[in-house]
Amino acid sequence: MLNNFRVDDKVPNRYRCCYNRFHVLVVSKVIAAFHCVAFTTGLLCFLPQSIYLFPVIVLVFFTAFHGFRTENPRPLLALQIYLGFLIFADVMFGISVFAVSMMNYDTFLEFIGHVKAESLLVKVCLVLSTKIIIAMLCALCYWHFSVIKSCRTYFREQRDQKNYVQLAVPDSFLNTAIEERVQIAPSVPKLKPDYLVFQLE
Repeated sequence: MLNNFRVDDKVPNRYRCCYNRFHVLVVSKVIAAFHCVAFTTGLLCFLPQSIYLFPVIVLVFFTAFHGFRTENPRPLLALQIYLGFLIFADVMFGISVFAVSMMNYDTFLEFIGHVKAESLLVKVCLVLSTKIIIAMLCALCYWHFSVIKSCRTYFREQRDQKNYVQLAVPDSFLNTAIEERVQIAPSVPKLKPDYLVFQLE
């Protein structure tokens, strides 16, 4: 099944991802669907406090799917901004975790819900695992951001190529009906020799 989504050999490397196996357009659709499902699930888990965030689904994800359908790079800008905000939030949360854990382990453990962790080794493992998870999420969001950016560049290049073709070959020329006419061969002129040959019998 994955072979149907693999990229053609003619596609440049800048529009490939996942070890140059898939096109950025296919992966961008998967990324948008993943974030749409994850975001919607998160909102449903925190109802009714999260009801005011439901317009984000329409603003970001429905707009992105419209951009994929029309191959327009502009609607994907909302998804790219959303991913940029996730990167910023992950970085700020990671800095906060690092600062709090440096000052007081107990406060940090209380924040993540592990107040009863009394062993120092357990505390260190919890702090390190939290930092690793935050770093991995930040790297994942950055990769998603770069894929969406490449997809927007791909749409923009495809649009520029279509505009160039329309400028090079106008629509009036393409819509012109070409009538096939039968070519009439010119008549062969009769030869008029300058002298006559007579034969005497």
